Amino acid sequence: MRVPREVLYKEVWAEPMTTVAARYGLSSNFLARVCERLKIPRPARGYWAQIKVGGKLPKPALPAPQLGDEVDWCRDGDEPQIFTGPVDRSSAGRVGAAKKKRPSQHPLLIGVARHFEVGRVRKYASENYLRPYKHNLVDIFSSKDCLPRALAVASKLFLALEDRGWRVTLAPSDGAYPRRGFNHREGEKETNDTDYRYSGGRGPARPTIVFVGSVAIGLSLFEVSENVEMRYVGGEREYVRVGSPEDRKLPRRAHDWTTHRWLPCGRLGLHAYAPDGSIRWERYWREEKAGDMPSMFDAIGKELEEQAPVITGMLKKAQEEAEESRRRWEIERRELARKEEERRKVEEEKARFEAFKKQLEQWRFTSDARGFVAELRELVKSRGLRISRKGPLEEWVDWILERANEADPLAKLRKDVDEMASKHGTWDRRRSPLGAYFRLRQRRRASGSPMRSHNTTG
Repeated sequence: MRVPREVLYKEVWAEPMTTVAARYGLSSNFLARVCERLKIPRPARGYWAQIKVGGKLPKPALPAPQLGDEVDWCRDGDEPQIFTGPVDRSSAGRVGAAKKKRPSQHPLLIGVARHFEVGRVRKYASENYLRPYKHNLVDIFSSKDCLPRALAVASKLFLALEDRGWRVTLAPSDGAYPRRGFNHREGEKETNDTDYRYSGGRGPARPTIVFVGSVAIGLSLFEVSENVEMRYVGGEREYVRVGSPEDRKLPRRAHDWTTHRWLPCGRLGLHAYAPDGSIRWERYWREEKAGDMPSMFDAIGKELEEQAPVITGMLKKAQEEAEESRRRWEIERRELARKEEERRKVEEEKARFEAFKKQLEQWRFTSDARGFVAELRELVKSRGLRISRKGPLEEWVDWILERANEADPLAKLRKDVDEMASKHGTWDRRRSPLGAYFRLRQRRRASGSPMRSHNTTG
């Protein structure tokens, strides 16, 4: 069941939350979280008490949905619909169009530093990179030393993109915009950010998305890592960088040994990608020296604006290819179904023929057995003898006839025919129930439904 946000907005302002929640079989707290996710304003505490005594309180308007917002609430596990337009392009493409209302810090970065700082630190694989426990955070991959600058750069970047009339937000939780991994290791081509977040995860639960018009582009800000030589020193430090001040201070030992590790170097990089599993589009920007990223914002914005139509074309082509693939699959499915139906009919015909052969063998056995008994009786009678009652010969004859009756495939049908004849006298194929029985059997065979019984009475 889908409930549009407009309908839910009217309901929560027409009745108390507890009443509306009970109608949906929910708790008021759960319904409050639904309203928060759909950006539906709710009555404040004490609102209905004041209304009851005649108070008149203002009712806030339902804010218009923005790109990427959910526009309905699904109760059956379906994916909610995402708002994708129409887009107000009056300020799009004009750098500085929103500078008058520009905040000092982007809303996605407010209060998130503490969530990164209290997280775990990944050692040995990607040493010193933070792994926060919170799942719904802006997509930043950084060491603790570089975190303040990474958060500041991310805020400035998001505000610069919104100055162009775009929107930066966390993707909806419905999985419509999957996150793509990035490569933070300088000089390597393969994606390697599996050590980014909580155990078993590949980054935040909700990617960071910028909507360039109606085109969604994922953003990941990361600290570049370098492959450096490390010396094992033991103790709390365990490893130090060869040539660093710590390395020069610590004494050399006979059993010292070195290895290479990937360590964050203080320079930032940006990964932009198409959050869609059907296409692969991505771009990288990396600082040559620490502090260069803000100077790249204009080039990043122009590149994203130029590539938005390209991504749209790639998505359209992917959709056409997917539709063509579905069409071919449907043709193949129908052809397989047709061949399977033909095979089934051949198997059914073969089974019917084998069953008839078995019945024919039983009928021949029955006829031969009865003919054998009849000839035996005629032989005894022709000699002027008779079979004694309860004698060995009579028991043998009775046994033969009993086996013949058991094997007779026409026994049931013969009984039905005899009953029909006794009830209706002569048999009319068009009017008698037996004729109806044969017509029904013919129709069921044509439709593929088996006959359950030869019984035509009742």
